[in-house]
Amino acid sequence: MFDTFAIKMRSVASTAVQQKVITRRGREGSATAFKTVAPIEFLIDNIRLQINRDIATVAYWGAGRIEAVLWLTDRDVQGDFIRFRKAHSKTKRYHQVPKSGLLAQYLAGSEFAPGYLFPAKGKKGRKTQRYFYRTDEQGQRQKLKGTTYDRPVRTASGFDYALGQAVRRIMCNDDPRIDAQIAAIPEIQRLGRGAFFGVSSHTFRRSQAQYLFYTLDWEATEVMQITGHRSLDAFYHYIDFHGKDLVERMQAITRSMVQ
Repeated sequence: MFDTFAIKMRSVASTAVQQKVITRRGREGSATAFKTVAPIEFLIDNIRLQINRDIATVAYWGAGRIEAVLWLTDRDVQGDFIRFRKAHSKTKRYHQVPKSGLLAQYLAGSEFAPGYLFPAKGKKGRKTQRYFYRTDEQGQRQKLKGTTYDRPVRTASGFDYALGQAVRRIMCNDDPRIDAQIAAIPEIQRLGRGAFFGVSSHTFRRSQAQYLFYTLDWEATEVMQITGHRSLDAFYHYIDFHGKDLVERMQAITRSMVQ
């Protein structure tokens, strides 16, 4: 039965990849996330180029949005914290995250040059288009081109491409060693290769949040200090928390009272 299910999932995944419709799965298009470290490590190992693996590792253990991670400098990772600057934050707020022991060791053992951790290729960086928005007379929001500038760090689209290539290799490569490696990871062994359907650059941040909450059993308020969420409702939505365990806890209280 397991083999039949795995083959079916692999066939569906392979067709989706070949048709270039690898989309986010989950509620409202959320990126696929994992509650344990092993699937993330397997995914990172399949990403080509060390700099892309470094980006993914920092995004996971730092629970950072990919754009904020790309703009990190050597000064931002000194000491016991990673400092995400508000200029490159989605929320436009300064945010710092305590380093885990594993991330501290990783950064200490990596050879980052002074300045940006993930510099763009070439001396001048990459020409990047700025955009601005305005609302027309009909109330429609329009996206208009602005000036261009030399971007000194890697782009999110470049990392997304490398990540997408890794997902395609995992889901479509006929190498039986991939199946053997996935079968050794308890969280994803039932879904097989299909477990990576819906992976995006946001997978790393969401997976770290779920790892801390579900696997390490951190309190929601503790994880929110890492992710930067201010609303408990938004955080529960973010980690796909449905409150099923609350029902079991309440039933347990009822049974204990009867006894």
